[in-house]
Parts: sequence; C-alpha cells; structure tokens
Amino acid sequence: MDRPCGWAGILIDNQTKGRRVNFGAMNAGSINLAETMPYLSLLNWFDGQYGKARLESQGFLNVHVVTDSQVVATWGNAAMANDMRVPRKHGAFWASLRYLRTLGYVCHFHWESRQRSRFNWAADLIAGLSRVAMCSAAQLTPADLTVAQNAARVISELDFEDPMTGPLDVYSLA
Repeated sequence: MDRPCGWAGILIDNQTKGRRVNFGAMNAGSINLAETMPYLSLLNWFDGQYGKARLESQGFLNVHVVTDSQVVATWGNAAMANDMRVPRKHGAFWASLRYLRTLGYVCHFHWESRQRSRFNWAADLIAGLSRVAMCSAAQLTPADLTVAQNAARVISELDFEDPMTGPLDVYSLA
C-alpha cells in the first residue's frame, strides 16, 4: 500500500454511445486499490451527468463492468449482493458500490483475462502512464513544481503546534 499506482477505466454509455475515459494515480496505493478506482470514479461521474435523471425515469440501471482483475470481479459482485460479506480491505470502495446499488445501479462484474480487448489494452496503457507520471512527479525538486504542487508538498510537511500545549497530533483531533 505504499507504492505509487495508476488506474484508468473507460465507460461506454449504451444509450448515447458516448465514451468517457477516467484515469489517475496515487502516491501510495496497491494494485487492488488501483484496480477498483476506475469503476467508482466513472460511476460517480456518470451519476452526475446522466445517471440520476435516468434512474428517476427507469428506476434502475444495469451496469456491466468488464475487468481484468478477478479480485475486483469477485468482490464487486459480492458487494452488489447486499447479503454477502466483503473484505475489510478497500471496504470504503465496496461500501460505495453498495450505496450506488441503493440508488438503483445494478452492477454486474465480468472478468476477462488481461489484454483481451482493445479497451482493456488502452486502459492498462493509460494506467501505466499515470503511474509513471506519479513516480516522476515524486522525484521533482521544488523548482520543478507548479505553485499548487509546491503548496501540496509544503502542507504535507507541516507540523502543527498549539502555542499553549506544544505539538499536536492532527490525527487524534476530534
């Protein structure tokens, strides 16, 4: 969970025949976390663009997820079946899927071995490029960074201190 990872996914809207590519990277993650991110990201985007209105008129939407991760296919289907247990690892993702299920998204996860489709090949390439970009960004010097990137770096290195009591553990604040 402490290595950079990249992710990408392609959403194909059967009704409009439109496509959406979402991708990103994290400075600390795991392969399984990276494998889950595209679906949550794309479903969240879709809900804001088209899904909410379609759910109001249709009541539910069947969503077919094709993944090259057997783990994601197995646990994604388990998350859609509310009566099945899901692992604690990446539990926020599975909980998010269950929330989307309550809204009317009925996700069907299908496993297909790696590199079987051009969409899978493209998503895998984009995910790899995103991870490489994250690795490169982590090695930049402050002079190489934009103002926003420098601000994020400085904030991540801040130590918080109360003038009366001394250093604060920001993770224990209520």
